[in-house]
Amino acid sequence: MSDKCGDGKGEPVPAKQHSQADESRPCSQEQPEERGPTARKRLNLDDVAISQDFAATAGVTRVIGVVPIRKPRRSEWIRVHESYSLAVGLLNVEQELWVVSRKVMAEVVDDAKPVSLAPTITRRGAFFFWPVPVIDSTGRVNSWHASAVAAAQHARKHWVRVSSNMPARQYDIHLHKLDSRMPEWPDQSMEELVEQAVLDRLIDDREHHVLKHLRGEL
Repeated sequence: MSDKCGDGKGEPVPAKQHSQADESRPCSQEQPEERGPTARKRLNLDDVAISQDFAATAGVTRVIGVVPIRKPRRSEWIRVHESYSLAVGLLNVEQELWVVSRKVMAEVVDDAKPVSLAPTITRRGAFFFWPVPVIDSTGRVNSWHASAVAAAQHARKHWVRVSSNMPARQYDIHLHKLDSRMPEWPDQSMEELVEQAVLDRLIDDREHHVLKHLRGEL
């Protein structure tokens, strides 16, 4: 048996050394490495896999640009911060909310309402301060206020949806006890966030245009 293979040009070339078991195998030329646009690159999964704390390791910080002061919407599932709140006087003028400083509170004592600004976040990550009413110290019961306070208390432990019940003159509270996910609060401190929310809505001077409007000077 010949130990030479053809080179494709009619000339025999020496075959590679092989064992007796390989003698029955036909000679074949080695296939060239696949190149060009049809070549398929192998993927190294380590190049694309990221860790669960990718944002932290990448140095990404979530900063809230605009911080509203508003009530929860009917369709929103919300959580309220367990410990932080800030009691302020809130003035509603033509559907615009203003925070009144103590030095001018006497100007609007009959119009401003005491509220607790409660840091609130939705399941979709929208952050705002909920102006939760402060219960009247005179003992008068306002069912809207009482049910809002109860909803905020529940929202410190559970995801809650709040809806108005006009016939009953109160808020209905819907609890989602099966959803155990924790709220993802912004990286900014609560003090920074409340300052951001209040700064452009603060009335701290008697000459503020809102007070002038209420006095009939504008």
